[in-house]
Amino acid sequence: MRLYEKHILPRLTHLAMGQDQLLPYRRRAASGLHGRVLEIGIGSGLNLALYPEAVRQIIGVDPSPELLSRAAQTSHDINIRFR
Repeated sequence: MRLYEKHILPRLTHLAMGQDQLLPYRRRAASGLHGRVLEIGIGSGLNLALYPEAVRQIIGVDPSPELLSRAAQTSHDINIRFR
């Protein structure tokens, strides 16, 4: 089971959420955000690039340490904390 949780599921989640047809929905969900944002299920951080400049801090929560690690690599100039 650990093999699936550690290697397969994180990659499948990233690929599934990165599909082009989901991008308009992800953009719309992020468009009105500002200030401090709590993203539950941050996954691999695909939404980080979609946040407007008005977002000053992001707190990302995800049960997968592998996906949190990938999200941390994605976040460059953003004030973000992962849990």
